[in-house]
Amino acid sequence: GINAEYMGGITQGMECGDHHLLAQYLLSRIGEDYGVSVSFEPKLIKGDWNGSGCHVNFSTNETRKKNGLDTIMKDYMPKLEEAHNVFVQLYGEKNNERLTGRHETSDISQFSVGEGNRGCSIRVPVCT
Repeated sequence: GINAEYMGGITQGMECGDHHLLAQYLLSRIGEDYGVSVSFEPKLIKGDWNGSGCHVNFSTNETRKKNGLDTIMKDYMPKLEEAHNVFVQLYGEKNNERLTGRHETSDISQFSVGEGNRGCSIRVPVCT
């Protein structure tokens, strides 16, 4: 099997979700045409190893301005932490199998943020 990544283009707001759903549809249809199975399971093969996930990169006018990192850390992160349990449930099924706190993942039940830390819920780039 192949664990492949793709990157969509720059979108705004809800358009991002539309692009994601369209990409899933296209991958599934192309797989049918070539006799290849496509799965979106977060941990298709069970075991003590990394699963596959969906990460999203985003920025706003505020985060790109001078002191944008302060905006991220002081304004955005507390709001994301407050809603963590709601958001993680909306993220999809079976993510508890992947978000274990091991293998560069955060624990599904804990919100965490870190600069350049791949094991956090939210990884903030070292420079913005």
